[in-house]
Amino acid sequence: MYETSQAFKTATSQPIQKHLLRGTINGASFAQSDVLAKSFKISGQLCENSKITLGGVYISKLELTFATSYASAVIPRGSWQGAVIVPELGIELAGGTPEYIPAPAYEYTVHEAKWTENGLALIAYDNMSKFDKSLNLNESAGVVYDFLLYACNRCGVQLGMTEEQCAALCNGGYFFGLYPDDGIKTYRDMIAWLAQANASYALIGRDGKLYLKELPAPDAIDTINTRARFTGAAFSDFETFYTGLSVAEIETNTTKYYNVEPDNGLTMNLGANPFLQYGTETTKTQTRMAILSKLAQFRATPFSAAMLTNPAYDLGDCLLFVGGIASNNYGVIMQYVMDIDKISVLGFGENPALMSAQSKTDKDISGLKGQNKDNRITYYTYTNVTPQTIADGDDPETVVNLRFATVEPTTVTLWQEFKLDVELTDPDTPATITAHYYVDGIEETYTPVQTIGENGEHILGLQYYIQNVTAGTPHTWLVTLEIEGGEAVIDAGDVHVCLSGQGLVGSGGFIGYIEASDTVPPFVVAGLLAGTFTDAPAVNTHVNGANSAADTIAVYDPDTLTAPFIEATGDLSPRVYLFGGLYIATEAGDYLADENGFILITE
Repeated sequence: MYETSQAFKTATSQPIQKHLLRGTINGASFAQSDVLAKSFKISGQLCENSKITLGGVYISKLELTFATSYASAVIPRGSWQGAVIVPELGIELAGGTPEYIPAPAYEYTVHEAKWTENGLALIAYDNMSKFDKSLNLNESAGVVYDFLLYACNRCGVQLGMTEEQCAALCNGGYFFGLYPDDGIKTYRDMIAWLAQANASYALIGRDGKLYLKELPAPDAIDTINTRARFTGAAFSDFETFYTGLSVAEIETNTTKYYNVEPDNGLTMNLGANPFLQYGTETTKTQTRMAILSKLAQFRATPFSAAMLTNPAYDLGDCLLFVGGIASNNYGVIMQYVMDIDKISVLGFGENPALMSAQSKTDKDISGLKGQNKDNRITYYTYTNVTPQTIADGDDPETVVNLRFATVEPTTVTLWQEFKLDVELTDPDTPATITAHYYVDGIEETYTPVQTIGENGEHILGLQYYIQNVTAGTPHTWLVTLEIEGGEAVIDAGDVHVCLSGQGLVGSGGFIGYIEASDTVPPFVVAGLLAGTFTDAPAVNTHVNGANSAADTIAVYDPDTLTAPFIEATGDLSPRVYLFGGLYIATEAGDYLADENGFILITE
């Protein structure tokens, strides 16, 4: 619900209300008198018309008819398609003062304009329609924020969520991967699967930006009594709630079922969500149960009602209906049609008592395509969604990390293109960029180097062939870049890799890499700050198994300290001393610290 003033809230609760409309079209203002009466309408929804689903990415629609005199004066005939309408809805406050707020979805782009006897009839859609662009992102990885920001930047829509807000979603901190044959065709498809993987739906906010919102728990933002409802309202005699979740497993052509106890509610079927297919069984269970934990908090009564409009209502708002045929029902707005002075709202749902027992068991999924096992050439692509910076003289930065497999021995061709924004350390000295190739974790002997002699954007094109690729096992391809004499920035979407070969198939194993770091605080002995401190980490990686890591800290050598040393002789028995509340055992040649520094024990 859009936040309004208290006077606005008071006015919307009065039995007699005067609703208002104004806005702009391509920046030119229009008033309510410029719009034909009863022609203004905004409609939107967050899920299907029959049942509740997650991952809704529905486009809101605006319909209105401008008076012919106004339409003819503001934009030339034949130039209306693509015009941007920004409507505002308002109400007259006590004393006659108007107050306006942005309409739901903020701005609408005209897709259809039709001249009629009554005026110019327009149909316009919100910014969600801009995501209906073809997406070529077969393989990539990142957190939710990375993917959403990438989609918004590519489609000309702003992301309304901060990185912290995205991370607060139920799987917002999980490192998702996209892989070949993911079934994603457009940016809107990708946003839908991401929203579903975070127990959410997507919508355009009243600032024109993209948001993911979770289905609400029973917590009403407004109470609707009989005075605010028109006749014809209807409320189901049950509450809709969920205790089960099913996900199609592409690799095994089955469905995996998850539940909470008591398992007496409905089951939400997520289908073959490509963001929920890969990883260990533990991580897959964690991400899927995180969705179910959020979904299980939802409870609402399916309903339909026509009410006095409140332009502050949004999709997903939870309302408490009281009085008359309502029995303190919580209803969630899942679809609405908003006029200037009336709003019709619906909340969907199914009866948990009618759930099918079959949905509680694993079952085969028909219609899933098998893996490619013929000799056709198959292409897989990789595009980055996370920007990267390659600093001058730093360790090589990983820019490509993908996985592939083949059903027969073959040769794999790799075409790679990197768009780099380079800034030279010394404008008179060229920078060199070196690429390192790794196949299954082993560095190839071929190491291409390119020289860049000026600041600005450059294309680094690299080709490579992997011969005699072993069949029947997954393989990894990793590329790192390092630079000497400058800094290179790679924006999201500026890494493109195409891998092709005969007999290639998708791999269901984990793909990606884990970056781990640790900070060791200063080590103080006898009030002295230690000098250089080093350790020797050792990492063991197991293909297709649980990865593990170990860290070994080197023996501490007091010789690296800057401190006075006092040679001590004579009988130093017993060779156990009390220092700082700790017992220190020593042998000849060891050091013992005291308030003056270190004593060298010679016998």
